[in-house]
Amino acid sequence: IKAGVYTYADRAIEWMIPDNATQQLLMDGIYSIKSGDFVSGSAQVTQAAADLISKGAEVFGLGCTELGLLHDQLSELGHVVVDPQRLLAGHLVEISLSQARGSLAVSNP
Repeated sequence: IKAGVYTYADRAIEWMIPDNATQQLLMDGIYSIKSGDFVSGSAQVTQAAADLISKGAEVFGLGCTELGLLHDQLSELGHVVVDPQRLLAGHLVEISLSQARGSLAVSNP
């Protein structure tokens, strides 16, 4: 979040940065997932998402590798989710297929 990797890309987007308590809940969830406790991690991240929705969040950008593992679960709960890893992977496949066909025409994400 501090690096601004996502927030600098489009200043027209109204970014919601989690408050300290919600950020800590997210971090606890990420560390739980990293340690292999997917159930606790999932519950913590889901609670953080609920906290953010109560404050007006509409779309979730999953900016951490571990959060991408929860994409489908969060989507099934009705959240609008954007996973940069999925977008990047899809774009790389598109580039590879275009090059394999001899065409370098690639759309921008």
